[in-house]
This record gives sequence, C-alpha cells and structure tokens, in this order.
Amino acid sequence: KVSNQPSVFKSGRTLKSSVDKDLFALRDKNILTINRQDVKEVEIESTKESLVLSKDLASNKDNWSLSRENIPADSLEWSKTLTSLIELKATKVVSETADRLAEWGLSKPLAKITFNLTNQKKQILLLGKSKDSLFAKREGLDTLFEVDKTLEEKVLTPSSQYRDKHLAKFDRYSISKIKLETQKESLELKKTSGDQWKLAADENSLIDSNQIDSLLTRLQDIQLTKYLTDKVKSSSSKPDIKISLFEKLDNTEKEVIQLVLSKG
Repeated sequence: KVSNQPSVFKSGRTLKSSVDKDLFALRDKNILTINRQDVKEVEIESTKESLVLSKDLASNKDNWSLSRENIPADSLEWSKTLTSLIELKATKVVSETADRLAEWGLSKPLAKITFNLTNQKKQILLLGKSKDSLFAKREGLDTLFEVDKTLEEKVLTPSSQYRDKHLAKFDRYSISKIKLETQKESLELKKTSGDQWKLAADENSLIDSNQIDSLLTRLQDIQLTKYLTDKVKSSSSKPDIKISLFEKLDNTEKEVIQLVLSKG
C-alpha cells in the first residue's frame, strides 16, 4: 500500500526478504580497501615466523619472490593466500570501539600483515584468535570483526611452502638456440625458419624437432625436491652438464637461462 492511497496490492515474497535486513546485512563487509594491482610488497609477521613477499614491478606478469631468501615464489600458492587476505570479509561485527583487545586475541596478534602499496601508502591487518574463533582489525580503525577461521592456516603457511619449486622458468616456444656442454664435448643447436632445428656448425644438418621440444618441456617441468643452500660455492671442477637457452631479440641472441647440473 502506498501512503495516502486506498489501493492495496499483492506482491511477491521476495519484496519482504529484500528489505527485511539487519544493519550488518547492509554494511560493507570488506575489511581492507586494496586493489590487488597496487600491492608491491606484503610482510607477514606471525607467531610462527616472519616473511616478506615482493612483486616484480618491472614485469607485466604477476611474479613474486621471497625477498629475504631471494628466491622466486610459487605464483599459484602465494596467489591463494593474497586473494584470501585482500578479499577478506567480516562474518560478524564484535565491537565498534576497539576496546578489550585481549578478549579477541588482538593485544598480542596471531599475525600482523602489512601491505605496502605502489602509492607509498600501506594498510595493516591484525588477526587475533580467541576461543577457536578468528578476529580481525585494520590498524587505525576501531571496528573489530570476526572472520572465517580457515584464514589462520593461510597466514601461518611457512615460507618454504611459497618457494617456487620449478628449476627454470622460460617460454620454450621462444627459445631459438640451445648450447649443451658436458665434460667431454659441447653442442650448439639453432632454430631456423619453420621451427626446424639444426646444428649450428652444420647448416645441412637436420635435428628431430619433436626431440628438442621434448627436451625443453622436460627442462621446464623439472621440480626441486630440496634447497641445499642459498649460496653457490665456487668449484674448480666442471659440471656434468651445462645447458644454456637463448632467445632471439632484434636479431641478437640473448641468453635467458643457464642450468648447471652436477651429480652429488
């Protein structure tokens, strides 16, 4: 019924459900106000460890690295955590006044996550745990929220799990030259027009392109099983195999990656 009009109408039940809401249903449940593209560095200080992940701003790709270890990060694994943090939503408002922080486990947070942005600003998220529930507060604001407790597992993920375990990252379709060196001989292969491969020393030779593609695919798919050291020790002995991969840019061959393989 419209006020001051006598007519009474029948409507669908959805009208009632669309307006019969409490204050929490109507409020913005996003805890952070961050555009993912603006994040250049994230520091996670938890009760387990402290780690820093930095984005390669010079690349057009979403490449990240573990800054302190200077190791590439697994983009897929880190993306899961970053998305969960940036898109974090409240399930309940527990306080509007930021008081009794100890009650919500926020006087000594489970984790402090600092987002450094490209505009030189930052946002800090504090997470606390109490009575098997997880609570969140954005530093500088008073409102305290309850959030999905499954986030705890993500923020406590060890840095070792974010390490990229691929030995080498490259686009195998862009490789134009391969140099193979062993302790006994060396071999150089070049890709010609039509994606055919030949020995650089013999223009009349012809190499099975399927075999080369198989080699590049296997190199691309090699996964690490363990990091032995962060620093390479110098050695006078030659490696068992050294593989250098090149791309052709502006008629110039540029080495994009070099793999050194030795038996332990």
